Amino acid sequence: MKSMTGFGRGESEKNGIRIVVEMKSVNNRYLDPNIKMPRMLKFAEESVKRTIKKHLQRGRIETYINMDMDTEAFTKVSVDNTLADAYYYALEALKERFNMEEATRLDHLLRFNDIIQVEQSQAEEELLQEVLLEASEAAVKNLSEMRGIEGNHLQADIQGYLDEVALLTKTIADRAPLVVKEYKMKLETRLIELLDQKIELDPAKIANEVAFFADRADINEEITRLNSHMKQFTDVIQKNEAIGRKLDFILQEMNRETNTIGSKSNDVGITETVIEIKSYLEKVREQVQNIE
Repeated sequence: MKSMTGFGRGESEKNGIRIVVEMKSVNNRYLDPNIKMPRMLKFAEESVKRTIKKHLQRGRIETYINMDMDTEAFTKVSVDNTLADAYYYALEALKERFNMEEATRLDHLLRFNDIIQVEQSQAEEELLQEVLLEASEAAVKNLSEMRGIEGNHLQADIQGYLDEVALLTKTIADRAPLVVKEYKMKLETRLIELLDQKIELDPAKIANEVAFFADRADINEEITRLNSHMKQFTDVIQKNEAIGRKLDFILQEMNRETNTIGSKSNDVGITETVIEIKSYLEKVREQVQNIE
């Protein structure tokens, strides 16, 4: 089981190129890589995303890539003179049209980014991508490892909450039969009072009333399903895979059974115990939101 929060760092260096990749992940419903990288490396952005997707399945992954290299040795800078001429004469025409006397300067032309072009050879791009992906692989593995460590802490917390829910569920299961007995005793006490008043009563109707109450207050099925969901939940959190969505679904079912128990019970003790269970399930829900 892995958390969706963590940090990872990777570094690679080769032939004068040094690249450092840092990744920080936070909760997200889906996998959402967000990469900030030097313009020179933009050609390899999709390859970095594929590296992330190979190891992670959920979370927003903020990725920061920094590079140190001898730029002159790996790049070729060229000037598109034809385009520069076109821009220059266009600016001169605008000056004449609007009767402007300001001279056309070099910094005016440099505002057009496509005049100066930075080129890399195929071999240089392959080397850059090799170093970048080595650093990215190291960073995402480091991040995944940290998410696993955090996931172990979450698992321990969740299991503690589930243990409390199991104890409270047993308390309800032990209490449920007594509720029917107490109702029968109250009914019998009331009957004695009515008999003292010489009011004629039908024994069959009394038996039906007790049976109806017992059926309406029967929560055995809900308790059985709640225990089953808890076992399933415990089994799932042992798995080393993406389980967050599955846990969220099981938790919804646990809440549904708990709410049904509360609505069917006319007993103050059971109602109070249900409230405690829901409190622990809410704590579990908060933790589940952070699980991959």
